[in-house]
Amino acid sequence: MVINCMVLQDKYDLLHYYRDNLIASSGSVGDFINLPTLPTILGNTLAERLMKWKAYKKQGIALMDTSQEGLLNTGQAPMNTLVNGYDDTVKVQAVQAIQLAIDSIEQTASSITGVFRERLNGIQQRDAVTNIQTGISNSFTITK
Repeated sequence: MVINCMVLQDKYDLLHYYRDNLIASSGSVGDFINLPTLPTILGNTLAERLMKWKAYKKQGIALMDTSQEGLLNTGQAPMNTLVNGYDDTVKVQAVQAIQLAIDSIEQTASSITGVFRERLNGIQQRDAVTNIQTGISNSFTITK
């Protein structure tokens, strides 16, 4: 029985590693900012202009000054955010897919060993109505 479950244990460990690593390496959502196009009206230093621009952006207003001189030869300033931004966060579907694979391995191990979720207290009284005790007893009998 142990030999039959060794491969399952390796897959189980790897899936837990991949799931946890995926969650740990999740990024954030943000914007790309073209620094020379930050409106000079927002402050004297680049840091001050950036902080004020972020504060306005957080309120829903992304300021730009198309009359600001010296940005392009044509006198027209490009938009401050060149692209829509980025989203490096993990999608929930990726974590759910790995979790489904983990659950599948647990079910396979249960069918090999005969120790089911009910016997391992994986199901609590609140998970079912009255047949939970019967399921626990039957699982315990099968295991014996």
